[in-house]
Amino acid sequence: SITNLTPISCALQKPWGGDKKLVWPKEAAQVHYLIGDCHTALQNYGEGLESYTAALAIDSGFADGFYHRGLCRILMKQAKGVQDLNQALAINPAMYQVYLSRAAHYACEGRYSKAVLNCNEALRLQPQCVRALLYRGSIKCRIRAYGLAVDDLTRAIAVDPTCALAYFNRAVCHGESRQPDLALRDYGVVLMLNDRRLRYRTLVNRGLLYLTSCSDPENALGDFLLAARDRPNDERLLHAIGTCYHRLRRLPQAVRAFSRALDANSNFYDAYIGRANCYLDFGSPRSVLFARRDYERVLMSDPRHLAARVNLAFSLQMDGRMRAAWDQLSAAIRFQPDSPKPWECRAVVSLQMSNLDGALADANEAVRLRPSSAESLATRGVVQQCAGDRVSAMRDYQKAILAEPSFSLAYYNAANVYLQQRQYHQALRYYDSCIRLNPADEGAHNNRALTRGLLGDVDGALADASRAIELSPHMSRADCLGKLGKRQAAIEDYKRAVQLTDR
Repeated sequence: SITNLTPISCALQKPWGGDKKLVWPKEAAQVHYLIGDCHTALQNYGEGLESYTAALAIDSGFADGFYHRGLCRILMKQAKGVQDLNQALAINPAMYQVYLSRAAHYACEGRYSKAVLNCNEALRLQPQCVRALLYRGSIKCRIRAYGLAVDDLTRAIAVDPTCALAYFNRAVCHGESRQPDLALRDYGVVLMLNDRRLRYRTLVNRGLLYLTSCSDPENALGDFLLAARDRPNDERLLHAIGTCYHRLRRLPQAVRAFSRALDANSNFYDAYIGRANCYLDFGSPRSVLFARRDYERVLMSDPRHLAARVNLAFSLQMDGRMRAAWDQLSAAIRFQPDSPKPWECRAVVSLQMSNLDGALADANEAVRLRPSSAESLATRGVVQQCAGDRVSAMRDYQKAILAEPSFSLAYYNAANVYLQQRQYHQALRYYDSCIRLNPADEGAHNNRALTRGLLGDVDGALADASRAIELSPHMSRADCLGKLGKRQAAIEDYKRAVQLTDR
């Protein structure tokens, strides 16, 4: 009985048995070919290969037989697969699909020039072939020829406006060429076309684009949460969700997301680091201990893990244990001497330990390792400013701004130099830039309030002071009270701030 078999399996029931001595008429080649198609659909590539070979034994001029046998051999990783494709083209040069299969094979091998040439031949035969345009566009994207890739994918969309894959690939090209608005538009079209095969990847890619290129963790979080419905236990997706919550200062939710990522994969170091960073931001002594425990877990498994060691040093620095922090950063430098990050951090710790020479030496080494790093340049600027060399400090801050125009800390430090030199208008301009890039910078609001007050802009100064108090009520009000000479009231506010931090 064959009642429980699938239709394809039923088609494979050979009525003639297994007698290989039969002399087949030429028309039987088509039957063997169709049997091979059935085996291929069932992923029985060995049996499919036998059937295609039987078809070719009957009809040696059967181009489709060579083509599909070549595909079987390629899927079975046999070297003769391309030879069969070549033979199919020799019999029928108009088979554009053979060129496309050969292009896909060459692209998988990294032979992109040959892949593009085969796509060109397919398009010569079929100028409106969406598949050929998709292949060529994807290959050009792979070799980072994003402009040319966009041209091909746009042509594919013009031929078939409902081709979700063309929109998806074009969005990837726009994202890689730093055109996030165009990329977001194309990802939106993919979601509207409701292609289930692309939904998850589209949501993840769009979320990453929101998070990295647009600095929009709110929208990124929405996309990641939608993607998590399809894969609720994907540790990397849960890590991305935790990162968004962290950026939004929703620390309890961030900790839960990172913990879920660790439930999915207990060896996922990035989740330990993310959770520990959230604990640090809670600021209480108890949460700092939790953070340190997570950093140490990572270091027990991988003593060379840079982020864990640097952040552990930062947690020690928060407790005022400067020597212990310095030792951790020195260990990080021994493990990874070519990374500028531990040099930068050790420079800051040395500065807090009043070791100006050591701080400057470490800052110089960080800049030497990565001359165009805005963080390294800003760190060296701070060291030089503390050493009294404001000219060199300002030069480094300006270089940092040129290297990364969105680096708010460089604007803040440059503004402080201008404020110290009583160049209030220049200071105000740089504080404006800093706050535009980082509206939650309480220190910038405080200093801009002072600058505006010195320039006679009382209303602006009060507005900035109010905003600073909103961001950090007790600390900011204590600063203001101290500057007004109300020491006892300032002390009470500082005590209240410490109580809130210790919770």
